[in-house]
Amino acid sequence: MHGCESSSGDNELAFTNNASLDASNGFSTKNSYIEVSIYSQVTQIPAKYNYSGSMSGPYLLETQETDGELDGLEFSKLTGEVLIDGSIDYFTSADYSTKNGDEETKDFRLGEHSSLSENNTMFDSLTDAEIGHEITNEEYAVEGVFTADNSFKI
Repeated sequence: MHGCESSSGDNELAFTNNASLDASNGFSTKNSYIEVSIYSQVTQIPAKYNYSGSMSGPYLLETQETDGELDGLEFSKLTGEVLIDGSIDYFTSADYSTKNGDEETKDFRLGEHSSLSENNTMFDSLTDAEIGHEITNEEYAVEGVFTADNSFKI
């Protein structure tokens, strides 16, 4: 459990991804892999993440694997708020993040816009040393809608 104390059983979701591309120039490729996410409820976040504990547990731990290899993990509140988002190389923490805007789905109307800006301090997954920033800027606009008959209307 990556140094965590588990307080309940695990739930596992697995996805098989089979993709292929055949282009008119003769280029062809196939890609197949299995993604597995294992969800566990844990009572604490390991000390290496230096989490302040501003949101107390229990926490949800998602362990992500691709073809049996660990890709990363994510600690969140049971309500879905991400606290620690980690990969093999680096992790980000809600304690060192600034956000403006919102990525939640809303009842947008045609022509409306929304945006999200996020700046996360990145830490090395092995040494916990600060290694830089992960900056995200996203803009959303409603340019059309799907009608009841599944057609797209602009």
